[in-house]
Amino acid sequence: MISLVIPTYNEAQSIEETLRRTARALSRTSEPFELIVVDDNSPDGTADLAEALGEPCSVRVVRRSGRAGLATAVLAGWAVAKGDLLGAMDADLQHPPEILSSLSQSLREQDAEIVVASRKVPGGGMRDWSPVRQFISWASTRTAHLLLGDALGGVTDPMSGMFMIKAEVIRGRELRPLGYKILLEVLARGDYSRVEEVAYVFEARHSGASKLGAKQSWEFLAHLIRLSFGSRKGRGQWGYALMGLAGAALNLGLLFLLAEVLQWPRAAAAAAAAEAGLLAAFTGKVASVPQDRKSSPASCGRGGLLALSRIAHSRIGRYHLSRAAGMLLNIAVFLLFSERGFGFLASALTGILVGFLMNFILRFVGIPGLDWRRT
Repeated sequence: MISLVIPTYNEAQSIEETLRRTARALSRTSEPFELIVVDDNSPDGTADLAEALGEPCSVRVVRRSGRAGLATAVLAGWAVAKGDLLGAMDADLQHPPEILSSLSQSLREQDAEIVVASRKVPGGGMRDWSPVRQFISWASTRTAHLLLGDALGGVTDPMSGMFMIKAEVIRGRELRPLGYKILLEVLARGDYSRVEEVAYVFEARHSGASKLGAKQSWEFLAHLIRLSFGSRKGRGQWGYALMGLAGAALNLGLLFLLAEVLQWPRAAAAAAAAEAGLLAAFTGKVASVPQDRKSSPASCGRGGLLALSRIAHSRIGRYHLSRAAGMLLNIAVFLLFSERGFGFLASALTGILVGFLMNFILRFVGIPGLDWRRT
């Protein structure tokens, strides 16, 4: 059975069309479904309109007092859901209900526990968005990937408001969402091994007003920070940062040994030290990247080291490419500062810092095809 939760606040202008189109879409799946509207005491009568549709559209309404937020509304709906497939969708018709059957079909027929409607995969997109709104969406998505990384399960559109999951993904898991992006919480804290994405085009809002404001933006950032520290998957990003710092420390120490103690030519010393630091950081990171539970080296017994070797071999080239600009800047700045008469420590630390900043910028922007963690 499919249980789809639709959180609402002041959606009277769109709720009836949303529910009718959603019911028609789910009817095509040939399995039972229920639509659970969780309304935060909308003064425009949204809950009453939803209840009026009732049984013909398989609608149940949960009323909450005050505005407790979209993400917690979804959890309130899932708490009373009867289905083994759980979903969430906004009520503003910007997410076309017609693709719901594709989401449920993917869960039933493919070896995935989560299916996300994505604007970022081929065939997806945004209709009639201004450049400013497109930039905000891009920056929000990149920030989420930067702070949570592998905790997002490789999803291209973790900001999506439309997705389905198998109920066991969150069974026994403590979810503590903040704000309006419940998918981030599910991806960071859920129990799953594979995510699929289905393309859709995000439509322009035809009625009502957007609920996004300064408060929601701050809640989004606070939620990301909470997940990055408070979830096991999110904390992996800080582990990666520590590996990077260890690589930088090795870079600095080896550079001192080669250039100052052994008196190597500075260009050769800088190149060797930078490469050693990069390899050290890569080795630590690849060993700690979460793998699919079904093929994790940790589960392969004596074949674990061989599996880890294959993973490392497939990634090391992309890792070098993704860090090449920062590495070259590191070397160039060190040599330039050294030639200008700056001391060893000032030159070396400045080079490492500039290289780090370049890698940070490129990682935030994202380099298509250079995700070193992809096997």
